[in-house]
Amino acid sequence: MAGGETARMEGQWRLFLRAQFGVDDWTIRARQTNEAALDTRRSFAITLLFVAALAVAVSLLLSAIHIRRSHGPLSVLTAATRRMSRGHFDGPIRISSGDEYAGLGRAFNRMGSSLRRQFRLLSTFARVDQLILARSAIGPVIEALLPKIRGMLHCEVAAVVLWNREADVCRVFIVRSDRPEHLELARAPVNEKMLTAISPATTSSLTGAQLAAAMPATLQMLQEAHWTAASIRVDNLARGSLLLGRSSPGERHRDMTRYVSGFAQRLALAVG
Repeated sequence: MAGGETARMEGQWRLFLRAQFGVDDWTIRARQTNEAALDTRRSFAITLLFVAALAVAVSLLLSAIHIRRSHGPLSVLTAATRRMSRGHFDGPIRISSGDEYAGLGRAFNRMGSSLRRQFRLLSTFARVDQLILARSAIGPVIEALLPKIRGMLHCEVAAVVLWNREADVCRVFIVRSDRPEHLELARAPVNEKMLTAISPATTSSLTGAQLAAAMPATLQMLQEAHWTAASIRVDNLARGSLLLGRSSPGERHRDMTRYVSGFAQRLALAVG
């Protein structure tokens, strides 16, 4: 470098034009002072550092949002599990994240609903067992059990029909959703057609028309359209029937048949 001459940086490259335009190639040269080049590099370095810092900040923010979204549903599930372990089934949890946690929440609600029914069922069975051990008459047992059956199995009407074969007469105990704590009583003649229709060997479904055809005119108050019938048997002999009526088919969970059979078996112990 000559004395006093400013240091420069330069570069060149060739632009090939002959093949395309039939003219001599151009040589393009660029020259810049070292100071200007260093200023550009410093500016680029500062911009790069700023962009990198911004990217890190955005990444941390997105990570925090993701962790919070994950931690929220997990906290809800953990708290619900603790309540459930203490025997508190206080309704479904709500997780609206729309991801795997929402699916886990739905599965948890199904499990909680099933456990709630199981605990209520066991509690009701324990109450019936106490009445049976106390040698209570069948009336108090049905009075205690029938409203619980109607509430647990979500039906509009729950009825127990007991018959006396020697007297050819049946007693009917009825609880309705509009008067859940009121037990209605009725008596009616009984015949073989009625026994066959409402006392199946296994828990079965009946239509309102089938029940109406089997029941005496004095019991036409049972007007629901859909019925579930479970036989009350003592020593394999039909002694009555448990009837559950609904105005619409409704949603039947998979344990329904088992629950109805369990109630009928308890009633059979009380009758026997």
